[in-house]
Amino acid sequence: MQSKSANWSFSTRLYHLVRHHGVVTMAYIIITLCFTYPTIIHLSDAIGGQQDALENYWNLWWTHRAVVEQGQNPFETTAMHHPFGIPLYFHTYNILNGLLSLPLQICCGTAVAYNLLNMFAFVMVGLGAYALVYYLTRRRTAAFIAGLIYAFSPYMAFHLDVGQPFMLSLQWMPFYLLALLKGLRDNWRFLLLASGVLLLIGLTDWHYLSYSITITCLLWLYEVVRLRQPKAIGVLTGKLALVGGLFALLIAPVLWPMLSELASDPYARRPIEHSVVHSTDPLAFFLPSIFHPLWGGWASEIFYEQLIRSFIIGGIATLGYVALVLALCGVVRDWRRSALFVLLFVVFAILSLGPYWQFNGVNSFDTDHPIPLPYLLFRELPFMDIPRIPSRFIAVVMLALAVLVGIGVAWLWGQPWMQRRSPLVQNLLLVALATLVLFEYWPRPFRMTPIGPEHVSPFYRQLGTEPDDYALIDVPHLWKPSMFYQTYHGKPTVGGRISRVQLHAWWDGRFFGPLLQAREAKPEIGVANSPEAWRSALACQNVRYVTFYKQDITQDDREGIEALRAQLFAGVEPLYEDETLWAYGPLQQTTSAPYWMPDPDEWYEAETNEEGTVFRWIEGDTGSLLAYPCGPNNVLLSLNLVSFGQSRTLDIRLNGDSVSQHTLEQDLLTPIEVPLQLADGENRIELHSVEPATSPESLGFANDSRMLSFMVSQVALVSR
Repeated sequence: MQSKSANWSFSTRLYHLVRHHGVVTMAYIIITLCFTYPTIIHLSDAIGGQQDALENYWNLWWTHRAVVEQGQNPFETTAMHHPFGIPLYFHTYNILNGLLSLPLQICCGTAVAYNLLNMFAFVMVGLGAYALVYYLTRRRTAAFIAGLIYAFSPYMAFHLDVGQPFMLSLQWMPFYLLALLKGLRDNWRFLLLASGVLLLIGLTDWHYLSYSITITCLLWLYEVVRLRQPKAIGVLTGKLALVGGLFALLIAPVLWPMLSELASDPYARRPIEHSVVHSTDPLAFFLPSIFHPLWGGWASEIFYEQLIRSFIIGGIATLGYVALVLALCGVVRDWRRSALFVLLFVVFAILSLGPYWQFNGVNSFDTDHPIPLPYLLFRELPFMDIPRIPSRFIAVVMLALAVLVGIGVAWLWGQPWMQRRSPLVQNLLLVALATLVLFEYWPRPFRMTPIGPEHVSPFYRQLGTEPDDYALIDVPHLWKPSMFYQTYHGKPTVGGRISRVQLHAWWDGRFFGPLLQAREAKPEIGVANSPEAWRSALACQNVRYVTFYKQDITQDDREGIEALRAQLFAGVEPLYEDETLWAYGPLQQTTSAPYWMPDPDEWYEAETNEEGTVFRWIEGDTGSLLAYPCGPNNVLLSLNLVSFGQSRTLDIRLNGDSVSQHTLEQDLLTPIEVPLQLADGENRIELHSVEPATSPESLGFANDSRMLSFMVSQVALVSR
């Protein structure tokens, strides 16, 4: 009986939910289909937006590859930075969207999944604001208008246009705030739900997670002022601590490796200059929508030519005059319900202005009299120097504005003169108000990025049919286009790009470095520098093909490519050529010698003496060679050394263990051979001077303050 009663109760609730709010959901769906046009007619052959669209398309593809095909942690991609891979913890990954996309990708493909998730975001953002305002006002009319403000604002239009689905995924913030308010005011069990929704935010975007935590702190402050009694404040603090503690447990599997990575390499932290150029100009709040079919051109000219830097993707802050008037009604007529959201609006609007005051495109940071703003203090909080774009605080500004609009509409619809109107008249007024809001926000048709096979070289499409496991290196790596091409060929690439730039371990390395940088190779201290040795080293690391691009490259890239083709493939015809690229390969390993390179952090730049011999000075007392075996691990290291300034003892270490020591006389060229037993993977061969390094300057030579110990040349590492 209890089971039947429970089922009946659930069915009844669902029926009432659909009956009362189903029309709103359908309205948001229909508006979304029209608002995001022409997405609906290009579901499978193009994706919404440009700029970052291909990168986010790759995100979905990689999640499917990692989870469904390879069964691995999607935060550790092996698709880029071959053979090491690269972590995606600080990449704008949106793993939640990736996981939600899997059923759609399996049945309909990545493009359909991408576009449907974009539309899903618009609908859910509207429903999130609708649910929050309905809870606060109990008026569907007010909630519906609030949902329109939040879901179809120029902020949402902008992030669709630039291809940033992770920024479109605002829906979880209003649901989080709703669960938080219900948990504090109605039933504490909603706090458990709030922790779960906060997890969804964390798996969507770290900007939005930091904003949600800030919202929580401001809510605590607001409630403290309201409650004033120590006991009640203690209960409040305990409830919010419960939310934070449970969330910390839920997010720990992702957060812990992030913290570990940040501790070992702070590449994700951004300098203050990044936040300066991504600040919001106050004039942007009052600028009409840059996407509007009537005045969008005029507004765009002001926005792009006056208010933001030319290279910036961000800065949009249009509030809308209809929304401002309705919000003002809410603030003036219902301060009790508005106060919290006025606080959120003001705080986040100020934070969006960035670290220094900017007006009409002139940031005071660039003047003799910089004017600091509260964002500077916010940035000093733990981890807050990782998000770099203050203008994204507008996401919460728009949420607060939408709620204030809802409160204003609720006040209007509660007036006696409105209550005396028939339901038909009230509905007509609602339609008129919704039309007014949408007219101000309505965009022209959005840009799309085509992703059909006709936009990919047939060579890459052919590689996609080959089951063999190998890598390729494309010169130069084109970042987003290269990521898109990879969704067709499916092979790991030596190059790669994530939203927090992290260079490949071999960026300055022998053989690989010039290809990664698309620059002519410089002389190096290795004995074997022939094209055959170069190609063999690439093959040693399972690189089968090298592709050189003809399009979408700079003049420097073009010159570098010509030099590299001459250095690496002189007299060799391309395997394939079209208007997009040259392809060379398959590369053959002609020797079992391991690939090796000087650690760029421990050596001075290579030089050439009068005899034409290339040499390097060790920087300080230790210089390392990094070796990566691809055949027998028994190798012979041979090299020539000259001791600088005095006789020195050379201690050769392999992976931290001393393997041999040699005494070198001052200024005497000394050849040395040492057998080594390498381990699989990366090996560090240290050439260490027991005696401290000396500067030429200290010995009375020219103004040369470098700290020197050994000069090294003619290095070879061969199998025994």
